[in-house]
Amino acid sequence: MSKTSNHEELHGNMPLPQSKLTEIIDNAASSVVSTEGYSHNDTSKWNSQFIAKVLDALKNDSKGYKFLVHSTLVEVTDHRPGIKSSTGGFWNTEKDGVWNYKWSNDKVDVLVSIAWIHSSV
Repeated sequence: MSKTSNHEELHGNMPLPQSKLTEIIDNAASSVVSTEGYSHNDTSKWNSQFIAKVLDALKNDSKGYKFLVHSTLVEVTDHRPGIKSSTGGFWNTEKDGVWNYKWSNDKVDVLVSIAWIHSSV
């Protein structure tokens, strides 16, 4: 079986091409995260709005899956904190999965995990 660029980009069981997932995150983050800089008081609002935008786009662009989006906002400074994040799951590896992505501007990093579970509904 020959691979097309779309199959290569899907990485097996991904519900959308990686470029589409990246576009969804880039659009949501750039519309929500302030270019004025990191504001601890705004991070809860930013995270809620960001996750809502990503979930709305995922629901519209991919049917037959349930999604979980996890977002961590990190302030960009000269003395950056170390962060380790892990995700585990028990699922069907042929249909379900997780994808991680980092969006950045010069003030804030957004670390994102999108998990999908194939739904027969």
